[in-house]
Amino acid sequence: MAEPVSEREAELRQLQELLSKFSPDELASLMPGATQTTATNIGSGAIAQGEGSTVASNQSIAISGNVYGDVYQGPAPKDGKEALAIYRAVLAYSTGRLSLRGLDMGASDASRKQAPLDLAQIYIDLDTTNFDRHAGETLSEPLVIYTPVSALEAVINNRQLVLLGDPGSGKSTFVNRLACGLAEPSTVSHCLTGWPPTETNRLPVLVVLRDYARTIQGSEPSCQHLWSFIKERLESQNLSAAIEPIDQHLEDGKALVMFDGLDEIPTCEQRRFVRDAVTTFRQRYPKNRYLLTCRIVSYQEQGDPNEEDLRIAGFPVFTLAPFDDARSTALSRLGITN
Repeated sequence: MAEPVSEREAELRQLQELLSKFSPDELASLMPGATQTTATNIGSGAIAQGEGSTVASNQSIAISGNVYGDVYQGPAPKDGKEALAIYRAVLAYSTGRLSLRGLDMGASDASRKQAPLDLAQIYIDLDTTNFDRHAGETLSEPLVIYTPVSALEAVINNRQLVLLGDPGSGKSTFVNRLACGLAEPSTVSHCLTGWPPTETNRLPVLVVLRDYARTIQGSEPSCQHLWSFIKERLESQNLSAAIEPIDQHLEDGKALVMFDGLDEIPTCEQRRFVRDAVTTFRQRYPKNRYLLTCRIVSYQEQGDPNEEDLRIAGFPVFTLAPFDDARSTALSRLGITN
């Protein structure tokens, strides 16, 4: 019996299959100026080079240190501003690359020192199944134009939402793209086209729900419980100094909190806990932006009206269009035909 495929692995396999369909010329068009390198650029003045690499952040502060996986190993920050800049740099590094281990045998061979893929080089904007209606006209008569709402547009236009998608549709990859793009304020307009100029300093806070679910046994759902998980995660990354400034951003409504993978919560009891914890967290920090991702089949209205609704109240729902549709849209925008 085959082992279950994680959401992340499913997305990577889908991405690998997608890339295999492009010719070298098409890939060159999709990734203009991209070159293979052992360094991963994570923003203006911010760079990381593989395991144990140096990171820096262009936050009006010079930062040096090493990152092993997503753990910071460097000098203690001098103040909260520097601590927050280090947090942003580590987050940008950890979410801005795609490891192909498990999918590419060469990537698992440490002796080859194969660099992970740079997410920015291969990322394709995703559309949802929602459409915007626009008025237009031809030479003879008015015209109604329907254009798909992109996943990024859905986030921009809704301060809180649920993003649904099939396995491998790109939900987690999109979350990582958002986190990486917002982690470096000076490059937000380049990474996230259309993002409001007044919100380029919005702080990304990522919560992987399958990890959170492991902490809930014997506890009561609350904002404090979820915040404690976030703090413990920061401590495990050697980012304790960033806890206070992150909390201040939450208090001021200057964060985008992303809850990734609700479908990876295995039991109804745990789903109920997560629903209540997310709800109380949003009530405690109401001025922030919120995004939650889930598979389509795991986020449906109950057929029996007597059954408990485990969805998050007050979050509008958007569904990702099939990945092939996103590929076709990207190709047509580039003038490439299949």
